[in-house]
Amino acid sequence: MPAEDLFSSHRSVSGSAFVLKDVTNQRSQAMSTTVTLINVFTAKPGKQQELAKTLAEGTRSFFSKQPGSLSSSVVVGGDGSKVANISQWRSADDIAAFRSDPRFGAYMKSIVELAAGESVMGHTTYSHTGGIEDQEVA
Repeated sequence: MPAEDLFSSHRSVSGSAFVLKDVTNQRSQAMSTTVTLINVFTAKPGKQQELAKTLAEGTRSFFSKQPGSLSSSVVVGGDGSKVANISQWRSADDIAAFRSDPRFGAYMKSIVELAAGESVMGHTTYSHTGGIEDQEVA
């Protein structure tokens, strides 16, 4: 979150002061509606880097341009075989929409040639970012 979104400027007799805005409610609302999709892949021997590049290119050219795409990361494991793709979406409906796009099938075919994987989709219930903690109350 940009600094200007966290602080409001106030004038006083002694000059300017910055006051931290209460953004906890805004962050909690976003956290409870955002859907996180985690894909963990095990690359075929010698294919980890190619898999990571394919996932990154898929994100750049397709996923990031889909309605509801909020963020995405590709994480390469130190074991030489694991690669995780973590993305956040506005809703589960947005995920269903990109999965029904014919281009997704061709993309997944290229991934299956490089690795096997599994997906987990859910809502974030705890987050720690830059010293700010959020926890969704059940």
